[in-house]
Amino acid sequence: NQYRELPELKLNANYPAFLGNLNFNWTNQYDDFQIEQNPWQTSDQKQVFGQRLYTAPELSLPKYWLWGFIKPDVQLTATQYNLVDQAKVPFSMEPPYHNQTIDRTIPIFDIDS
Repeated sequence: NQYRELPELKLNANYPAFLGNLNFNWTNQYDDFQIEQNPWQTSDQKQVFGQRLYTAPELSLPKYWLWGFIKPDVQLTATQYNLVDQAKVPFSMEPPYHNQTIDRTIPIFDIDS
């Protein structure tokens, strides 16, 4: 089975020379991913579904010379998942769906030359 990613929304911004020679880029994405569940599957076999939000602002300061270049880059990537059926609650009288939110934020520093 394949996941469906509907809707998938993207909003990106690119501002070269944002402040002087400083470049600013911002990538954003929202997905609602679903999968068709087989009605004969047990609750232990059901697959996770939910939403994902991703954002990544980025600053870079490229310098170019005749003999070469250097491009330092700082980025902060953040992803949030709102998942359904991620973890089952044992012996629960509730439906087998259990919501869980997972967040991750990663700073990235890169030098390209």
